[in-house]
Amino acid sequence: MTNLIITVVLFGLFACFLAYVSRVRALVKLLILPAFMVGVTLGYWYFLEEIGKPANIPLPEESEYVAHRITNEDTIIVWLLFEGEDRLYVIPYTRAAAKALEDARQGEEEGTEQSIFSADTPTGESAVTSGEAISLPRGGLNK
Repeated sequence: MTNLIITVVLFGLFACFLAYVSRVRALVKLLILPAFMVGVTLGYWYFLEEIGKPANIPLPEESEYVAHRITNEDTIIVWLLFEGEDRLYVIPYTRAAAKALEDARQGEEEGTEQSIFSADTPTGESAVTSGEAISLPRGGLNK
């Protein structure tokens, strides 16, 4: 995060320097720095707003189940541990997916590690293993 901030600040200062030594009108030169500052502020606000939201991307090939939550928008938010990193994913709601995730939750409560494996099937589905394989949609939601 610090590297990103330093890079943006250096880029902004360099862009402002180039603008001020160029041969454009004085009004344009005066507007460049405030426009850059507003742009960076809005970009930073948007970045902070998006942190922690579920990823709308396909599930990884193999990951460890941590938790899930069924929303009232006909989606399921699944918390997975993949290569040592936690991430939230959004998948479409289906009865089979909800049942599979409930089985995985019960398995976790009993102390059995639950895993989700994605299958390269023509329908693009994944399977949650908690004693038996049950299909889950692999892809993210298309908005």
